[in-house]
Amino acid sequence: GSLVWAVGPRYAFAAMLPVQVRPLPEAQFSFFSDAGKLPDLMTLAAGRQPVQSGCTGKPVKLTTNSFALTMSDGGGINHYTYAIEPACTSEKEEREVLTELWSKLAEELNAFVVHCPKCIFSPTRLENTLVLHGKACTLTVDFHQQFTAQQVNSGTVGEAQVVFRHILKNLCKNQMHQKVGRRFFNNVDAMSGKSAMMVFRSFYSYLGNFGGTGCPHMHIDASFRAVHRKTMVEYVAGSLDGASPWSFDEPSVAAMWREKCVGAIVVTSYNNRIYRIKDVRFDLTPRSELTLCVRDDKNVKSRQSTFVQYYQAYYQKELTEFRQPLLEAIPHRRNEQIFLVPEFCCPTGFNDDIRKDKATMQEVIKTTKLSPSERFVSSMHLAGEISKCSLDERRKEHRLMQDWSLKLSSEPTEVEGRQLEALQVDFGKKAFQIEEGNFQRWMRNGLQCSVNLYNWLFIYPESDVAVLDIWLRSLRDIAQVAFEMHIGDPQRVICSDQCTDLPDVLEKYVTPSTQMVLLLTPSKDSTKVYRLFKQYTTVTLPVITQVVKSETIRKRQNIAAVLSRIVLQINAKFAGPLWHIPLDNAALEPLFVDATMVVGIDVYSSLDGEQCMGFTASLNTSATEYYSMATMLPRGVRTETMALKIQEYFRDALLEFAKRNDGTAPQHIIVYRGSVNTQDWMTIRDFEVKAFNMVLDAMECTADGGDRPYKPALV
Repeated sequence: GSLVWAVGPRYAFAAMLPVQVRPLPEAQFSFFSDAGKLPDLMTLAAGRQPVQSGCTGKPVKLTTNSFALTMSDGGGINHYTYAIEPACTSEKEEREVLTELWSKLAEELNAFVVHCPKCIFSPTRLENTLVLHGKACTLTVDFHQQFTAQQVNSGTVGEAQVVFRHILKNLCKNQMHQKVGRRFFNNVDAMSGKSAMMVFRSFYSYLGNFGGTGCPHMHIDASFRAVHRKTMVEYVAGSLDGASPWSFDEPSVAAMWREKCVGAIVVTSYNNRIYRIKDVRFDLTPRSELTLCVRDDKNVKSRQSTFVQYYQAYYQKELTEFRQPLLEAIPHRRNEQIFLVPEFCCPTGFNDDIRKDKATMQEVIKTTKLSPSERFVSSMHLAGEISKCSLDERRKEHRLMQDWSLKLSSEPTEVEGRQLEALQVDFGKKAFQIEEGNFQRWMRNGLQCSVNLYNWLFIYPESDVAVLDIWLRSLRDIAQVAFEMHIGDPQRVICSDQCTDLPDVLEKYVTPSTQMVLLLTPSKDSTKVYRLFKQYTTVTLPVITQVVKSETIRKRQNIAAVLSRIVLQINAKFAGPLWHIPLDNAALEPLFVDATMVVGIDVYSSLDGEQCMGFTASLNTSATEYYSMATMLPRGVRTETMALKIQEYFRDALLEFAKRNDGTAPQHIIVYRGSVNTQDWMTIRDFEVKAFNMVLDAMECTADGGDRPYKPALV
């Protein structure tokens, strides 16, 4: 989900005002929201305005891939808070206490969902405080608030969304699919392709509503995923340009293993189980020992074994390489670890090998890319199966839905939409109408703002000298004729042994006035050279770079298209806008007619729990030039750190905007905040919105007539 808010001026400006921003005192950067008592999220939800229909374009009826979850009259979700005495020192300890008292909670509440920390949701209403005693702790449960059936069916559920996510997970997991992340895979009926691959069916289901109103909906989307016949060992080895995949002491080899494996979804060749990899364990090999739990009718016995012995005994699989590391997968349960042998794992999805093979690529696209109608039919089928299970009195899914007084519709929800007029893409001197969301065919019709290269470095191997002049002349002609971009004569440097000599060449020839370095690299060791080149020109000698493989300059087919893409990439790296969509239309007034800044904020979460915030802000009215920054968010103080960084980056973005626009401040500021759940709204208001307001409150604007207040307000 996403939260969008707009910032506009409180006063009508008679003239565009130059802006000055006072540096905020250090104390102003240190604000925290007192958590206090648990917030009443219904207060926030009740304040939301109904979504208003637009007026641009023509109205249309849309059938969605969403299915309503409605609550019958008399139902409700009761929100309780709990406290543990003595207080737990960690989340793990809190979970252990709750597990110990789980059966007692079930006796009192029947059905319930625990949302750590401090929240329990149940359809059962307790009249009095519930006190449960464990071996060393006491659990006290108090009523906090109730979400009635009317509120649920109107979309006011707040933190109770966790109940619907719990129900959704249980409805989907019994469809004979394996859950990996948020996607459910059918690993039983795999389809075999003509080429060296298999195709797995899958579907993705999540909870949502429409425009913040209406009852919760289950959204279902079907897809297919290609599985390669090659193993992870072959996949990694093929990317090392002949280097040994077992030379883990070499940083480039270890980095390649992590690049290809971490985050990858793999399929085991011996039982078609699907896993997502979270780490490469170079400290473990197939000869490492593991503890096997063997269950009989009465007892569970454990014994030591190696991975080699395990695969021989249970799957009759013989390993051929004992130096390979093990892959650690994301476990299904908190208290378990999963280790896989790369030799028995196959990668899924698109990779470089598939893209190089045109026949395979076409088959993968044909098999895995579903048309909207095919996706809709698959979604309808899955929704019908899930709904059927929820109505079957013999199944536990039926009991679950009864406990919470819920019903899942088998019919898709219809909504009203608007079909907008076709937009235009503007390349500066020429503009073209976008056809079905694609304007690739117009990309050779100039640039919105072209750059000029006068001082640049051209590094190439001696083997490319014979074809160099022709290729370089063609590149410069394409740049000048098609894009009005001037590329002067480069400083040419021969470097054949690029793995060894490239750093010395860069140290010798790159100067502060060097605009760009273009590197031609042979196919052998191209990956290693690319890594070395990019790292050196990013960390040691920062300079704009472009890499082209030597085999590319020898191709005769589609040479104009290839050269055009290179020119466009170079121009974009110099922050030269390639094109823009005209935004100054009546539907958006006064936005983008007056000075307008668009701010985007999002947070990326890695598999190991690290988080990084990205911040970007447009610097011109057409939103083609940007100020952007990113920062890591330390564990434990992420919300506070994010608020401080927003202040810092927003302040700098306003200064950059004023610098770019002759001292003019933006009259309108639109903030787009991605990756937001309903339960995050309070935190965003208390920290992030406050951070923006603090910067705006610290601004001073001056004009010819003296000081004038510049006080944009959140609207």
